[in-house]
Amino acid sequence: MKVTTIILVGLFFSITVNAQSKETVGESPWGSDDEIGTLNMMTEASQLQVLSEVSSGKIYDLSVEYFVGMPSFHSLGDPGYQYWLTHTPHGTVVDNPNGLGAAMNKKVSYTGDAISMYTHMGTHIDALNHFGLDGKIWNGFTPEEYLGDKGWKKTGSESIPPIIARGVLIDVASAKG
Repeated sequence: MKVTTIILVGLFFSITVNAQSKETVGESPWGSDDEIGTLNMMTEASQLQVLSEVSSGKIYDLSVEYFVGMPSFHSLGDPGYQYWLTHTPHGTVVDNPNGLGAAMNKKVSYTGDAISMYTHMGTHIDALNHFGLDGKIWNGFTPEEYLGDKGWKKTGSESIPPIIARGVLIDVASAKG
């Protein structure tokens, strides 16, 4: 290796390490308790403006269907999509559901089901607690203070308001014929 190459590699490494050491988690201009970031820019007036521009009743379903075997992050150890019946008419016949006693000579049955899946499968929205730096998430929230046994207590998807805003839909499949 030439000396100039070694110097350039060293310089690049130094710049990279220095740049990374200055990276910090995003802090909100809306205050230290903010959990929704730029969604704060959405107002009743902006929502009304967007709704006033609707010119047709055409609906675009942006969700995907869930199915056993659908893509997941199996290689990272995350579970795949699973579906099963928890109750079937053959195994959960309920006698006298309305309390009518002998007058009720029919049996009522029901079917129940359950799913189990990694939450980053199919259609989902990433909340501001999805990624962070140095153990902190958006706005400097730390796991020591805001992470519970059932997840983050800050910036989760439950804090995201209904989003009524202008969007751009690009139909790639149609564009490619």
